[in-house]
Amino acid sequence: MKKRPPDTVGRYRPAVVTPHELVRSRLVSRLTAQNELGAPHCTLVVGPAGFGKTALLAQAYRALTGDGQAVIWLECNEHDADPSHFLASLYDAADAAGADTTDPEFNTSDISRRAADLAQDIYICIDALEHIIATDSEPMLERLLACLPKRARVLLGSRRQPNSWFLERELQGLAATIEANELRLTRLELAELLKERFTPEQVLLVSALTEGWPVAAQLTRLRARDISSVGEMLERLAHEGLGLFEYLAHKVLEGLSPEHRELLRATSILSSITPALANALLQRDDGYALLSGVLRLAPIVSVTSDQELTLRVHPLLRQYMRGELARMGQEHVQALHRRAARVLLTSGQILEAVQHALAADDLPLAVEVFDQAGGEEMIFTLGPRQVATVIATLPPAARPLSLRLQFADFLLALAEGHARLAADFRTRLLQNLTLSSDGAHEPHALWRQFAADYANATIALLADLNEGVNPDVLERCAAVERLSHLNFARNEAYLGLILALEVLIFCRHTNAGEARRALNDYIALCERNHFAPHLPSVNPQRGMLAFLEGDFDSALNFLARPQSKRIDRFAEPELLLAQLSKCLVSWIEYERNDPEAAFSLIDSTVIDPDRTLPECWALSCCLRALCLEALNRPAEADHVLEQEQRQARRRDARRLSLIIDAQGLEISLRRSKPELSQLDMLEQALQQEVIRTEASWLFVLVLGRAVIPALVATGQHVRARRLAESVVTRAQSCGNPLLSATGRILAARAADAAGDSTGAHEQLAAALNITGPMRVVRPYMDCWPKATAPLLHILAQQISAQTGEHIRQILRLLDATVPGTHAGWSELSERERDVLSALSAHTTTKAIAKQLGLSPETVKHHLKRIFAKLDVHSRTEALEWLARLP
Repeated sequence: MKKRPPDTVGRYRPAVVTPHELVRSRLVSRLTAQNELGAPHCTLVVGPAGFGKTALLAQAYRALTGDGQAVIWLECNEHDADPSHFLASLYDAADAAGADTTDPEFNTSDISRRAADLAQDIYICIDALEHIIATDSEPMLERLLACLPKRARVLLGSRRQPNSWFLERELQGLAATIEANELRLTRLELAELLKERFTPEQVLLVSALTEGWPVAAQLTRLRARDISSVGEMLERLAHEGLGLFEYLAHKVLEGLSPEHRELLRATSILSSITPALANALLQRDDGYALLSGVLRLAPIVSVTSDQELTLRVHPLLRQYMRGELARMGQEHVQALHRRAARVLLTSGQILEAVQHALAADDLPLAVEVFDQAGGEEMIFTLGPRQVATVIATLPPAARPLSLRLQFADFLLALAEGHARLAADFRTRLLQNLTLSSDGAHEPHALWRQFAADYANATIALLADLNEGVNPDVLERCAAVERLSHLNFARNEAYLGLILALEVLIFCRHTNAGEARRALNDYIALCERNHFAPHLPSVNPQRGMLAFLEGDFDSALNFLARPQSKRIDRFAEPELLLAQLSKCLVSWIEYERNDPEAAFSLIDSTVIDPDRTLPECWALSCCLRALCLEALNRPAEADHVLEQEQRQARRRDARRLSLIIDAQGLEISLRRSKPELSQLDMLEQALQQEVIRTEASWLFVLVLGRAVIPALVATGQHVRARRLAESVVTRAQSCGNPLLSATGRILAARAADAAGDSTGAHEQLAAALNITGPMRVVRPYMDCWPKATAPLLHILAQQISAQTGEHIRQILRLLDATVPGTHAGWSELSERERDVLSALSAHTTTKAIAKQLGLSPETVKHHLKRIFAKLDVHSRTEALEWLARLP
């Protein structure tokens, strides 16, 4: 079903001017004054319903546009409580004002830039702000203000005060408020409004009776048109007291025909009225004419659309009419809600349709509305947050009535990372899918097959590090993709579901090429179907792929990209993928030997084990321990591992428990106090994993860094070397350079321990070629602890003009374990150490110069300085000195 936005075009233009509109010049001038503060300024018009806030903003809008100023207008509604919807509304409003909104980046900085392109002194009017106050959208407004040009002005209309950020701006002189008392009509304004039939004395009486309440004054004016004696009307009003509005509304409505009164009564259940809704509720076909007939009540009834006729009744009059409607009986009211639900469904306003069905106390109709819209389809056409809002309105009793609703529950639990809840939903869904049903709106057999196959494949996304993935998960994903292509070709939402899943599963269990194919297909699908603005950003997936492919600079560009530099049409990343981005950025920082920055980032990332991707939990555990150890805080590192191990065991996360044990073993080896009690179990787990088609590269990496050095430390060189080579083979099959480099470093260490210096050199040379472009240095330190001298000699022979800087970074890292007090070593510069190291592999000056990219004269100069600092007299003595390094 094609979705039509639940907003009318009138949201982006104020209501049209009416003949009896009172221009509030004293207040309009405060709103339209130029901003010379050197920072964006904000003016809030706040007051209860009926105080003329919208009319005042509309007058300011017309005054500004009449002077040629650029103005953006937006009337918020209840949907704008969703940040993605609010952001989309801002783009639509900017587009209506003439801004270029092609290829939007969907962030406040981009909105500000496009508004500034209209004019540096741009005005932005946002009415009905109460709909976003105290919601996730309100901080977006604060960020918008921070990004706007200095001369911009933002005009707000609201029934309530914003949160503390607005008060802070007021205290800084960057905001002002026009309160309800200032909105009251003065006697001069009342005299202007009531000049047709009211004497000055009667104007004073109206002022006393209404206390300047604008809507009451307008109702008084409307009523005066249809009576013979204004004095008698006011005398009666004086005795009505608090019933003023009800009395006035009743008298105003007396002048309407029965058809027009019935129109207002029946449509009082709606927030806005269109001819189609009027026809459906009244079961007529002249809705347009009926709506045109009540326009004489302006401004109590106002036009909100300049395309399709759409009316908005003042909330107080609407409330009055709902009271009249209630007196017609509950069954009549429920029938109107049912009719409204069906019309709203056909126009794509699913949330409103469901709400009207529930207001009719018709749960089957609410379920029918949801089923016809299709929960899994709405995830793409409305967005996950909007679907979650729709589902939240449905009571638990609706679940047994709808398989689509059960499937949507499962999808949302999966997207939010609730592994246990998703597993429970999956179990119930699979049980109910096997049951036959004769319901009119029950899904067909192909849909049932898709839901079952997808549920079986998807659960692996959250179960991998807890119980291990099923061996046929890749085949299951491929089968669901084929099913989507063959049987749901006209609705690509189904294909989008499996592609989004495949990106993450393929990243974890297969090669990066397969994952990139799935991601490219997913992005293309979203673009051609215009799904992208409703869905979370795919930058985390892009960054993870770049990470797995060894392109760390591109990975950082995607993972740490600020919202102001978005490159796609997608919305902000969802929580789970935002967590994954931070974990991967932290890992890159650590591998590039900045443990302080890595720890700062990972420690600020809140990981809820009950709501996260398995990678995030595992990376958080390992990274915090590794960073603390690198920062010489061993007690804290031990505490982190102990705490996380308790969490893992309490949740029966067995594979994660193995990862934590492996991390503890790796750290204990570095301290020369190896805890080998779990070695056999970890070795067996690693051996089983590397031969699996669906092996997790993360599981292999963490266990390999612990198990292989432990085998070397216990003298089991052959087993260590064989296992390291298996890790390299696995890394090559999945296209993971970091895993491959780590495996080769481990293989080099095992070969060196076995006395195979040639094999060690070959493996280390291959590792250097991989880690050089990535600028990764930590694996050399972490995978070869306390074995500096062999590693130093091997590294020395690899120095060349191309690898020199990368190897110097590694040597700087290893300096902490090289005795700095050894005579002469600490006095050598990095270039002199390069020359001395190259001397061990080459006998001639020309060969050394060629390797390092230096001239022979420069090499001779460095050799003289080396001889002097080491107190040696020949190249032979220098090499003997180098060999004596511990």
